[in-house]
Amino acid sequence: MKRRHFLLAAFLFAFLFSTESSTANAATIKQTETYLKYAEAGSKKLAVQITYKGNPALKEPDNKTFVTTRDYLNKTKAAVKTLSKTTQTKYNVRIKNVESILIKTTAFRGAVYSSRDLAADLKIFNTEYKLNPWSDKTKKAYDTLIQQIIQSDLAYRKVYDSAARTAFYTKYLRPAQAAATPYTKNILPIKKEIDAVTKEMAALEAAVKNHTAQAEIDRLTQSIQAKLLVLKHPATVASIKQRLFHLKDGYQILAQASLNDSITVSDMAVDEANGYLYVISEHENRLYIYSTKNLALVKEMIVQKPVDLELYEGKLYVAANPTLVINPKALSAQPETLRIYNAKNFIVHKNHIYYLLDETWSKIHDYNLSTKYTTLIEKPGAPFSDYEFAGAAMGIDRVKDILYLGDHRLTAIDLKTNTILSRDNYDHDFGGGPLFYENGSVFFSSMRFNPSDLTKMEGTYPAGYPRDVIAVKGNYVFSPKAVFNRNTFTKVRDLPLESDRIVIDSGMNIYGFNWADRKITKMKVNILPLEESDVQTAPNQLVFKNNLTDWVYDESNDKIYGISRAANKLFYINAKTLQVEKEVIIGSEPTDIEMYGDQIYVGLLGAHKIAVASKNPASPISYIYTATTPGLIEIASDKIFYRSNGYNDYHDQIYMYDRATRKSELLFSKIQNPNQYTIQNTMEADFKLDPNGPILYVNDNHGQYIYSIRTDTLEVIKQSPRDVFKGDGELFVDEYGLYYSTHFAPKDHWDAIEAKFNSPVIHVGKDYIFTQNALYEKSTLTRVADLKENWHSAYINAQNEVFLLNEEQKLLKTFTSVEEVPKQ
Repeated sequence: MKRRHFLLAAFLFAFLFSTESSTANAATIKQTETYLKYAEAGSKKLAVQITYKGNPALKEPDNKTFVTTRDYLNKTKAAVKTLSKTTQTKYNVRIKNVESILIKTTAFRGAVYSSRDLAADLKIFNTEYKLNPWSDKTKKAYDTLIQQIIQSDLAYRKVYDSAARTAFYTKYLRPAQAAATPYTKNILPIKKEIDAVTKEMAALEAAVKNHTAQAEIDRLTQSIQAKLLVLKHPATVASIKQRLFHLKDGYQILAQASLNDSITVSDMAVDEANGYLYVISEHENRLYIYSTKNLALVKEMIVQKPVDLELYEGKLYVAANPTLVINPKALSAQPETLRIYNAKNFIVHKNHIYYLLDETWSKIHDYNLSTKYTTLIEKPGAPFSDYEFAGAAMGIDRVKDILYLGDHRLTAIDLKTNTILSRDNYDHDFGGGPLFYENGSVFFSSMRFNPSDLTKMEGTYPAGYPRDVIAVKGNYVFSPKAVFNRNTFTKVRDLPLESDRIVIDSGMNIYGFNWADRKITKMKVNILPLEESDVQTAPNQLVFKNNLTDWVYDESNDKIYGISRAANKLFYINAKTLQVEKEVIIGSEPTDIEMYGDQIYVGLLGAHKIAVASKNPASPISYIYTATTPGLIEIASDKIFYRSNGYNDYHDQIYMYDRATRKSELLFSKIQNPNQYTIQNTMEADFKLDPNGPILYVNDNHGQYIYSIRTDTLEVIKQSPRDVFKGDGELFVDEYGLYYSTHFAPKDHWDAIEAKFNSPVIHVGKDYIFTQNALYEKSTLTRVADLKENWHSAYINAQNEVFLLNEEQKLLKTFTSVEEVPKQ
């Protein structure tokens, strides 16, 4: 059909410029008149057929009349040429009138042909759209229809009669445009998004297959996830996610080397420039050199008591007795020996080797590679113990010349001045393991620290046991069993093979030694920084992949703010629809959440900081640094009270952060009247601020004592008798009294318990009290119903809607009223 327009135009061109020379000489005025009258008669008929009034059905003008009229016009024009100039002039107007009708007829016929094509294309599009609006066939039919709409519009513009032109638009073009509009507005943009994300997914699969640089894999993964968040096509989202998670778990074993049963690996280093993997065994007194290509053994050397390896500026340094320097390009040559014996750990930097002796306590020794002399790193007048270390792991910032050491404490020393720049502020059991300085962070045990201030622990990688970080590469942190996101502290994936030691080359090939099977394995592990949603929505409930650790209800906007310790996330939840509006990475191991004013405070048990978030999820998150890991927090206008929950250190005491000075101090060290009460360092203390006054209630050691302390004067007001409140649970305070575990006591009378509940209290509302498995009337403290199932936390809002959390089922459920809560 499309060829008609071309042929028609060609025909019109030929018609307008052709002549008929065969009759030129024989023509007479009579013949000319006869030809022209026939042409005029035909054009008169055509003139009616190209108007809406004469042709409301918009049919094609009679073809026989059109051809006859054209032929007679051509004969007329040929005959006129044989006449005199004067006579020719008499015919010009009449000829042009016929020509004009033929041109208009040609345009009308073009509009008719174009309409037929448009109708046919519209039919095909509607059929495909009905079958599957997302198919490639539909997209092809849409493209054809749009092109035909453009061509038809051009054809209709040439129609002379305005009424006919309007009719063409109304009958053909507008319906086609209307049919295409939903696809244009609703399908096409999403189809483009589908094509884009599908293309990127294919690129990611190719990148993984071809061992492309990890940075590009990260970029593609993050780009795909960003596109999936806004893509409104569930089938494609599900399909791409399935491909992502299939890709995520992939790995390849590239090579393996089996060691003797007696061999234990003390250290490893990978030399990409020379294609070697260096392995030392202190037990076997050996240095093994393997090819990184296939882990074939290249060379084996006897080395006395090798304990540490360092590849520095093209040379291999082996801490042994004596320490050796090996040129990898001349393995057959005799190694250089250095007068360093009995080293435990060492770092080669510039023209020095810094090492510790294999003794209970050792100072840092500085061996000068030029002078061959050793000096001690110490500071005149400094306490002797400041520069002594117990088998500390070592790392170095080679740009700033700062040495980091980790044993039972972390220390940073300026190698230019021997000055201690920073030291963590408490002693704790780090658990050993290597220490890394990598891209502006210090990694030790399972934690990441701020190198400028080692008191600032940024987060913890929940590696389990063994929990040590054993490798850091780019954006990823490796434990023996898993890979973690460096910045979010969340687990990216499990490693397919557990490794006691790991080294990683620039291509993210992992070389791991497993003590149990005595094998060294080279493997390529797919690492995709996927961010999975932790929530599944169902009517009136949310199911969490990782349990909701704590949550608060905001009466001002009917929002729930919840945290997940396992996912490191803060959830913004619409309480009316129970839809998660936003999931935000909040920090390492969030365990307690509180609201104060327009801000949300989250205690991070895996870090030395409290996260401060806005109720607007688009706003940035800020942090307050603390003296310990703030697993439990309470927020006042001028102070923040927190304690550690006994995690990552031995301190379980309550700290007080002063908002004005931005400093933390132990609360009980500031009590003004400690001798009047049995004030002691608290154990597993719970505490709660009085909503009606500047009073902090402290529940020490599961109810052994409860203290009330004024937060403005820091004076103890009251102390409960010993063990009156003994139990387990959360402490609640309202205008009437204290609720803890199964106990209630009025504020003004702590000597005896006024009431006991059947199970620990989980919520104190305006009219009702929820325990784990019962409902109580608050005014009388009488039990009104036993609940059908156990709950772990609850809230009744101002509209008396009930929200209950079941931690075992990882389920948050809502009920329209107290009466609707299932009861026995």
